[in-house]
Amino acid sequence: MNVRPYQPGDIGENFHRPRDLVRPLNNVLMAHGSFVRSIEVDEGVIAVVGMQIRWPGVADVWAVVSDDARGHGLQLTRAVKHLLKQFATELGLWRVSTLVKAGVEENQRWIEALGFVYESTEVAAGPDGRDLLRYVTWTTGENPQ
Repeated sequence: MNVRPYQPGDIGENFHRPRDLVRPLNNVLMAHGSFVRSIEVDEGVIAVVGMQIRWPGVADVWAVVSDDARGHGLQLTRAVKHLLKQFATELGLWRVSTLVKAGVEENQRWIEALGFVYESTEVAAGPDGRDLLRYVTWTTGENPQ
């Protein structure tokens, strides 16, 4: 498994995203390139992970995972954990959060395996009107408050 900077085209057909979404997404990802990484195996890119800095010490993380990631779950989880620690150290983060669609238990379990804990529900906040669940992790191991 290899982790490298994101390149246009890394989110390909195996990610099952509409073409009209992928093209503008590529532009956004390139603009935030220093905080976006592609994770690949011999078969190609299986995940793209990125981080958006809200303000010093606080960031939101996201991931787009391909169906081709099946069978690589443990390796992928370890790679993403390492990447998150690397980002947190380089950027001096103490809080990292992410959103997961409510009702997608597989994604919720993966986020929890990465060390995140449920924080709140954002009602009807998804692009399809579904609820989103906010998960958070404190990279220092505790809430600084």
